[in-house]
Amino acid sequence: MGRRSKRKRPRRAGTPRLLAPTGAQIKLESDRAYVLGRGRDCDIVLGDLVSSRHHARIAVGEELRIVDLESRNGTFVNDTRIEGETPLPHGSRIRVGASVFLVSTAAAPDDLVDTGTVALEHMTLGRGIDEGVLRSVRSEGTQGGLAGQLDAFGLVDILQGLMQAGQSGTLHVALPDGAARVEVRRGEVLDARYQEQQGVDALLALARQKVGVFWLAESSAECGRTIDEPQGRLLYVLCRAL
Repeated sequence: MGRRSKRKRPRRAGTPRLLAPTGAQIKLESDRAYVLGRGRDCDIVLGDLVSSRHHARIAVGEELRIVDLESRNGTFVNDTRIEGETPLPHGSRIRVGASVFLVSTAAAPDDLVDTGTVALEHMTLGRGIDEGVLRSVRSEGTQGGLAGQLDAFGLVDILQGLMQAGQSGTLHVALPDGAARVEVRRGEVLDARYQEQQGVDALLALARQKVGVFWLAESSAECGRTIDEPQGRLLYVLCRAL
């Protein structure tokens, strides 16, 4: 009697969530709609001036769908400006104004962003990141922080989220050609180091990286300062370089 072939189990669906670069998660209840925008009457209020007062709406039914509410700057799904209602499968990347979210419908654990050492090791698989680099990142006291992939959230998305949230921490990045770190205190980017570069030059080089993983560790310890640019100007420089 032949061996019975194993069927691949489908992904078990969980509560739909929007994941932000800072690690914040917004749970979406079934059979309702959520308006996103900077208006205080929105269901999800966005803290950036690029979004419209009522920018987009997400409907939660048998599937998630998003529609742009005639916003000034448009709504993007996976870097494509949408027209009409657009489905949001697991892993979709939404940009509403200057705010970026990932859509997760997974149960647990999540494979988009996660916490814990095991998650970091899993995210480096197949990305050409040397084990020595990973060990050096882990040795920096980063256990317990938010981990993610640069192809999901880019450096500019992460920094913008940290600025808006006023967070303090050390952003460690493991790349195929080495490790990098960025120091943020109370939402202000103070220092960046990557290979032989530091300051804004290091940030510009990091912003262009598409393959790698990041690890955010909360920290309020004093650090050196190599970046004196006003934060709004800094984001402008990084976005323009991209």
